Amino acid sequence: MAKRDVYSNFIEMPKGIQGFLLKEIEDYYDKIIADYQIPSDKFFDNLDAPVLDAIMGISTIKDSLHKIHFFLSSLQMEEKREIELFYDLLKNIFWPLRELFGDELMVFLRDQEIDTADWPRRKILFKPVSFTGAASELVNHLGLHSAGRQMHDKLRDILKDLSQGKTVEDEVRELMTRSTDLGGLGFDQAMADKALAEIKNITSNIELMDEEDYREYLAGHLARTLNLDNQVGFEDPDDDQIKTLKAGLPSKPKEQTELDKAVDYTWSQIEKKPDGQYLQKRLQNVISSRLRDVRNAMELKGLLQRDTKVGGLGLTREEAEAMAAVIEKAYQETRATVEQEERKKFEVQLSEQKRKIEDRRQQESEEHARWYQEKIQKKQVQETEQRQFAQAVKKELKSQAGIHPLDGKDAALERSKYGQLVTVTPAAPAVEKLERPTGLGFAKDNRQPPPSASASSQVQAPVIKVSAATAELKQRPGIVRVDGVQTVRVGAPKLHGLIDELRGMSLSGFRRLGKEPKDSVNRINQYLSTLNEESFSQKVHGIKAWQSSPLMRAYLDLVTESFKQGKPLAAIAEAKRVAGENTLTKDELEVLINLNNSMHF
Repeated sequence: MAKRDVYSNFIEMPKGIQGFLLKEIEDYYDKIIADYQIPSDKFFDNLDAPVLDAIMGISTIKDSLHKIHFFLSSLQMEEKREIELFYDLLKNIFWPLRELFGDELMVFLRDQEIDTADWPRRKILFKPVSFTGAASELVNHLGLHSAGRQMHDKLRDILKDLSQGKTVEDEVRELMTRSTDLGGLGFDQAMADKALAEIKNITSNIELMDEEDYREYLAGHLARTLNLDNQVGFEDPDDDQIKTLKAGLPSKPKEQTELDKAVDYTWSQIEKKPDGQYLQKRLQNVISSRLRDVRNAMELKGLLQRDTKVGGLGLTREEAEAMAAVIEKAYQETRATVEQEERKKFEVQLSEQKRKIEDRRQQESEEHARWYQEKIQKKQVQETEQRQFAQAVKKELKSQAGIHPLDGKDAALERSKYGQLVTVTPAAPAVEKLERPTGLGFAKDNRQPPPSASASSQVQAPVIKVSAATAELKQRPGIVRVDGVQTVRVGAPKLHGLIDELRGMSLSGFRRLGKEPKDSVNRINQYLSTLNEESFSQKVHGIKAWQSSPLMRAYLDLVTESFKQGKPLAAIAEAKRVAGENTLTKDELEVLINLNNSMHF
């Protein structure tokens, strides 16, 4: 577990932690005293002091909570209320300072099996942080957890411009309350005031850095940490011998570029160098950027005078001008060699890029050749299958003696589509004999049918071939219905499921489903919901059936014609309706578009 920093007094603690304890914790403690009925005269020594010792690193979290436990036991507080108080302290004081406590807090929470998933994501910042990291914390403080990347980037730019003095609070407030359509954040006045307060708190308590400077800070911090870790622990007795042997070995010389030489030369010409390794490294980066002509002379002076919290060196005007003069002189002396080296680097990079491009072209050419070869082979396979099919058809035609080739082809096609057909002869419909009514005084009709109606003169019924399944269905018992005065026996009823109804949905059928188009669409959705209750695959079949219905084919024809003519879909449909065609109306088109967009599987 990493060793924590220890602070001997309150003033030594970082400003961010001091602000948190003074501005927020004081009000929170008043609430604790009232809610848990703790004597105010005993609160500081027995509860506030142990918490402060844990924050300053004087004692561990576990030891501090033990002290609080003994104090609460003397007050005879119920165990349930004591647990609630500990949970309250961990959530509202220790958890926001989790970056300060580090692994110690995480291990303690894990050992106590305390779930922090629903705890606030906010944390108190006290170390230097990049503008991007500060924007992320600002989002957490404001509770904008669902904010998109665009808002995050705008908050980062606001933090940067405000900390560097490029903008003022009124401009920031106007940007925050401006509509998102006009490039603002869309905050109301209360949210904008809260955001400004959080920004002030962040910029006043911590040092904000550019991302590049922050990476250098982290690298230096990590190096110092590793160096400290290497100094702690058991020392191998052979270390001195190993160091002696290493010292005798020749060290590998570090290859210096012309830019490195120019930076070292400029650094040696500067008399008054900044204190601290971090600021010295920053100055070397500033020198390098000027020698590479990344910054001009005016930008160099501004950077030297900028505050250290925002990436500068914090020099006075006279100090900045003196240092800038030294850097400018070195720039004039070394610019030619540095530029020549950069040109050579660029040529090497350009050559490398050209090589990569050629390799990529070669790879694409090989891939295209393989694709073309596969295409040729696939075509050859298709042609072979077509020849085999043609030969099989010819063989079948030759085996059918006495049948014309065209008839044989039609017969083969018929068998492949319907199977083996059987011959059925439809029976003449039975017609009941009509009698004149006698109730009104009419005589009974006793006339005989004319001789021409004999069986020999009747027209023979045509021979009809149907599939075996149809012939079997005809034998099933049916029902009798009366059509006028004629009694007709029909076959068994044909049952239609929801999928069949969707597949056969026409424009007239769609309109019969409801009084308004939206009512019809609701019925379609009810069908799909019913199919989904049976199984998901049934719903998929239902959607596919709907997409192949006559109504959808008519809709797709209108869409195709709209693309071809470059006219709106409603205009195409209206023109067809004016011409007398029965087609979709504007309202029907709208509900069908929404329905099709909502269908997915």
